Amino acid sequence: MAERATIAAALQEALGLAKLAASLTGCRSDDDYVAGVRAKIEAAISLGVARPLDGYHEDYGFVTWWTWRDGEWLGEPSYVGSPNCSDWPGYHTHWTPHPDFPEAPL
Repeated sequence: MAERATIAAALQEALGLAKLAASLTGCRSDDDYVAGVRAKIEAAISLGVARPLDGYHEDYGFVTWWTWRDGEWLGEPSYVGSPNCSDWPGYHTHWTPHPDFPEAPL
């Protein structure tokens, strides 16, 4: 868990540096490159943060779903999809963004 905290702290620092660089160089907040970098950092920060079902909107598309029950994560594989899918199990309580594709295999 210490590694996760270290990564999260590094990402927070990177986000702060991206904001500082944008302000020092006069980049507009809507500059495509700056916005892209900030969005990727913010997505990386939030990737491991589970969000409640009521925070989901269909515009998010397919995400990874988890079940929090009795003070712990239910010990089963996650579900990938949306509450609008015909095979939605109906008992998942939290979601995280679905990760991007990994790098090409060696």
